Amino acid sequence: MPISVVCPDCQTQLKVPDTAARKRVKCPRCESPITVPDAPPPLEVLDVAEIDDAPPPPPPPRPRQAAPVAPRPQPQVEYDDEDEVESDDAPQTELPRNLLEQVFTELTKGERLIWACQPSPRVMQLRGVGTLIGGCFFAGIGVLVAGVVARASGISLIPILIGILFPSFGLLIGILGIAFAKKQAKNTIYALTNRRAIVWRTQYFGTAQVEHYDAAAVRGLKRENSFIIKGAGDVIFRQDKTIVVTTSRRGASTSTKITNYGFLHVEAAQEVEKLVRETLHIRFREDDVLPEPNPAAVVRAQAKVAGKPLGMIGVVGVLAAIALLVVPAGIGAILIMSAPVGKQGAFGLPGNVSLPELKKAEPGSPEDWANIFAALNGEDGFKISAAADRLSKMQPDDHRKEVVAALAKRLTTDSHGRDECARALAVWAGTEDAPVLVDALKNQSGAVKTAALAGLGRLKVPETAEPIAGLLITGTERDKARNALIAIGPPAEPAVLPLLDEANKDTKIDALRVLAKIGTSASLPAIEKIAALKSKDRGLAKEAEDAAKEIRKRK
Repeated sequence: MPISVVCPDCQTQLKVPDTAARKRVKCPRCESPITVPDAPPPLEVLDVAEIDDAPPPPPPPRPRQAAPVAPRPQPQVEYDDEDEVESDDAPQTELPRNLLEQVFTELTKGERLIWACQPSPRVMQLRGVGTLIGGCFFAGIGVLVAGVVARASGISLIPILIGILFPSFGLLIGILGIAFAKKQAKNTIYALTNRRAIVWRTQYFGTAQVEHYDAAAVRGLKRENSFIIKGAGDVIFRQDKTIVVTTSRRGASTSTKITNYGFLHVEAAQEVEKLVRETLHIRFREDDVLPEPNPAAVVRAQAKVAGKPLGMIGVVGVLAAIALLVVPAGIGAILIMSAPVGKQGAFGLPGNVSLPELKKAEPGSPEDWANIFAALNGEDGFKISAAADRLSKMQPDDHRKEVVAALAKRLTTDSHGRDECARALAVWAGTEDAPVLVDALKNQSGAVKTAALAGLGRLKVPETAEPIAGLLITGTERDKARNALIAIGPPAEPAVLPLLDEANKDTKIDALRVLAKIGTSASLPAIEKIAALKSKDRGLAKEAEDAAKEIRKRK
């Protein structure tokens, strides 16, 4: 015959078999120990005839009693054996006891815990695989590039180590992101009651934030499956969209940031979504019939997903991160170890490449010039760079024509040292060499264009103003082009004035700023016309007013 007992902590009524008398069992709700009392003695059975012969006893006097108070209904829980309790009232969870107590403290009167869990640490960690792959790639490429440079030029180990450390920050960020994800998963709790869904979320500095979602708050419930672990994903209750507007001289650009809230990074996401819908009565359609919630099935499904290996994408991602780090870093390490440092390779290994340098000679002597031209006309990129660097620091002399020809030839190739040759050409070019610098403005290299603009600004040839002004239309090297036009001065005004009729706002602003420095009264009518359009573009009108004010000051 079952024995009825009441938990002294949570007042849950339990029924246990009589074989559990004088033993201790655990309450299924609060897990408190309960001592089962002795079974009640059996009732005495009397003979029917004996009862019929006995005279009826007099009725006892009715005592005056207060109105009966209805007892508080308690959930009925029955034991199947001595040690284990199975009950529909018991919450389905694998939370540690301290976290389960935290959940119970949040429940209100009449609220019953159905299911609770924590996000999967490996799901949260694998979300950072992309960052880890990027960090591994940049770290490996950094070592490889450092090795190539070291082997080719024999530079010291200090720049090499700097080249390795900077890309390694990406790898460090990826590793720290994964470690933080594991800690965040450990401190996050998801709970589902008969009234609402509750989320305990830990912030960056350890403070806990509690989020509550009733049935009305999760009407837009949806699920996003993980592409890394099959069966895992996010059960999203709410999404916040933040629109970020970035403004620049070229206009405004917008980007959207989406933040998800709900039971995120859970295993068996489909079963969790089903349980939430069944518990809070959220239907896909009005005529849907929802079955009774089955939290035990969710726990079993989560245990099944937790035992699954990584999906194909997750495995490929981890292997890719390892490969992108190990392969280039290994090659770079080998190159660094064989790189020449002086006459000997790094770490005592023999160096395979000697340091490129020009032959020693008296500066400015015929032998020195012969060495410079030999380097410029050769194929050794590092010697070309060394010769061009020497020329950029020298004063032009009678060798100007030969130097300009040799340097201009190098600008037409993609060989090493092209940028150094452009900087040397900006120093050695004369007025008659301005077309060479104008041709350099068409080069794909930004460093070559910058050097050519510096040379044209130094020469101040009025005929070069038009091609320089064209750079304000294409939008390349705008600042350097403005400086070159300002250096040419008022002769560049006719080439700049047509830019005020361009549709591009940035081109107009650049033209107004140049005219503010070099413009004359001939520019005022066009500038004042733009200033009068204040209602259409206040910023552009302000630039025009400032330019007109500067021109009037010079009258």
